[in-house]
Parts: sequence; structure tokens; C-alpha cells
Amino acid sequence: MATVRWTTVARREFRGILESVTAYAPGFGTTLASRVTGTIDDLSLFPRLGRVVPDFQDEAIRELIVEGHRVVYRLIDEDEIWILTVVHGSRDLRRHLPAGPWDIR
Repeated sequence: MATVRWTTVARREFRGILESVTAYAPGFGTTLASRVTGTIDDLSLFPRLGRVVPDFQDEAIRELIVEGHRVVYRLIDEDEIWILTVVHGSRDLRRHLPAGPWDIR
């Protein structure tokens, strides 16, 4: 089972999304939070669940699509995963990621 950790950027972006969504659709904000966190929980069991992010073509940078949002993570190894950001699919991903090469350690 892999340990899943969140970067500061990812936490901030996710909170911002939830605040924005909840402001106009409170029920969907709760649903979105539940679906994203549930999907991330699945990562601990299946670290390669997501696809390689097409923007980077790096096997270690992967993403899951949840309700139109990209949950981007870095697979350190089968035991450690870092959530890099959560961003709406219509946004420019490169503007929402911390500077690479994302050497978390």
C-alpha cells in the first residue's frame, strides 16, 4: 500500500476549487470533495491507476480525471505518491504545477 502525500500547492488549489464550487453549488462541492478524495484513496492501492500526463510525457507524472478536474501526481515508487495539483481540465496545467523536475525528496 502506497503512502499518498499532498504538496502545499495541491492542497491550496483543491481548497480553492472546493470554495468556488461550493459558492454556487453547495451540494456539488460536497460531491466533488468526496469523489476526489475517494479516487485518491484508490491510488494508495493502485499507484499506476492514472495515465501519464500528455503535457509532460514523464512516466512518473500521472493524472486522474475526476468530474472534469485533473488530479496530477508524481509516482516516486510503488510505496510513495505525491499529489502535485488539482486543476480544472480547462485550465493551463503548466501554470498550476510547482516548478519541475518535482524532485520531492
